[in-house]
Amino acid sequence: MKEFPGVADGSLSLPSLVRLIGKVNDAEDEALSAHYQIINNATDMRPILQLGRRYPRITKPDGIGVDSDLLKTLRAVPSYGVRPAIREGKIERIRLTEATLPSPAGKSSRIIRFEGLVEKQWQLLGAFTAFFPGREAVD
Repeated sequence: MKEFPGVADGSLSLPSLVRLIGKVNDAEDEALSAHYQIINNATDMRPILQLGRRYPRITKPDGIGVDSDLLKTLRAVPSYGVRPAIREGKIERIRLTEATLPSPAGKSSRIIRFEGLVEKQWQLLGAFTAFFPGREAVD
């Protein structure tokens, strides 16, 4: 994991996380999930993170445009294809973002978000918590 510093303590950058997920197969992902909390937490969003292999701009603020091929791919992802914006083909762009959220206990966590642009409004389509080093997750 020398190529991806920060994976062990959860401080892996979003672009690096997308690159890492795009490089590993299912068996490797399962093995990494057992050792690294950030990979384990990303499991449900793995198909979306893997889009970064084909669409590296997915982590940019304006994301990527959704054409008919990408829409077909999104519809095939069980946990996301049923969302109305995707199912009904109203989604114009998608992106992956990250945000820091404080908790009442004074500890922060980083949230990785999957968002879609629908009628000029970004909507949350999915998310997971990525921990900051030495801090606990916010449930």
